[in-house]
Amino acid sequence: MAAASVYGACRCNGRPRTLDDITESARVEQSRVTNAYTTLNTELGLPAQPVTPSAFVPRLASELDVSDQIRQRARQLAEASESTGATTGVRPSGFAAACLYKAGREDGMWLTQSDVADVANVSVVTVRTHRDALDELAV
Repeated sequence: MAAASVYGACRCNGRPRTLDDITESARVEQSRVTNAYTTLNTELGLPAQPVTPSAFVPRLASELDVSDQIRQRARQLAEASESTGATTGVRPSGFAAACLYKAGREDGMWLTQSDVADVANVSVVTVRTHRDALDELAV
């Protein structure tokens, strides 16, 4: 319940954290946190907003130690994608990782899909799929 409360506080205050981030720190199974969060949200009606990929870009960029130029371009890619609705129903950290990957490639910094996937705690296939979606959008 404590981990679910932390996750709920992050969601309500616009702090982009994944359930994986919370469960790793709390050393508890993700399903237990999910169930407790669902109960909290149902009982309290938490004012949690959906987390967007652009909210994850700064944190992931810091962990990857990329330049401000890459960070800004990745955020532009994420925001442009959000405005088209392309990020609806996707894991925001994975889409943010793909934005950083694409921005890094554009700037000549050869981030690997594996590196950005590890930082975002998603699979390489997720990064590749979202990268392809970004290419189709031509943003």
